[in-house]
Amino acid sequence: MDGPAIFSANCNSCPTIGGGNLAGPDLKAVTEEQPQKWLVNFISDPNLVITSADPTVTEPLEKYIALVAWVATFVGWVYRLVSDLTSPPIS
Repeated sequence: MDGPAIFSANCNSCPTIGGGNLAGPDLKAVTEEQPQKWLVNFISDPNLVITSADPTVTEPLEKYIALVAWVATFVGWVYRLVSDLTSPPIS
């Protein structure tokens, strides 16, 4: 198996390697942060690890969910503001 090719084809859009957390985590030091068994389990069946309520996975997900909720609220506010500003005056 060609690990870099598999990563590029399936994972390249979310995590970074040394670029900080973006849509996914920074994997630069992942082997220092997680035991090998955890990494093998996550790579083999990420959904199983995600649904296991493992805080390593759930805490970052909660942050992303909160961010998405904030963005949705902000976009709704901007939409209402623009609608109010572009609506004809009520006579």
